[in-house]
Amino acid sequence: MAREGDLLRVAAKLQEAALGSEAWPEALSSFSTLFGSAWTVVGAFARDPSPRYAWVTQDADGAPDHLVVFRDRYNTPDSNPAIKALVTAPPGSIVAREHTFSDRQWSSEPLYREIYRPRGLYHGLGMCVLNNDSHLALIGINRPRAAGRFSEREIEKLR
Repeated sequence: MAREGDLLRVAAKLQEAALGSEAWPEALSSFSTLFGSAWTVVGAFARDPSPRYAWVTQDADGAPDHLVVFRDRYNTPDSNPAIKALVTAPPGSIVAREHTFSDRQWSSEPLYREIYRPRGLYHGLGMCVLNNDSHLALIGINRPRAAGRFSEREIEKLR
């Protein structure tokens, strides 16, 4: 489990980024280390009447072209099962990839083939950070198959 000092440093970076600075990639990279994540993404969606992309960014190691494909093809409830599961969920709700797809189903999903597999990713957690009448904000942490599924302890840490 992360030490309290590590959590406080990450929280400070996330708070700085939330103030509108260009610190999001570094803050998300710092956040990623708490979970062994190889790709962390955060996005906000405007509701009018259904969620649509408003803003999305990724950790400092993320490839810009990868984010463009994610944003353009897999950043809606219809194309991304984590978003679909979280669009009506209260803040703090978490969905693991394994809650949505079996391993066999996952390997045939376009999201896996186009976003996860090219980056060597397999496991993912999505969390609802904000859900109100005007906006939805989600964070996704993703890691390779070899890192294993996210444990209950990690899910609680994320919550």
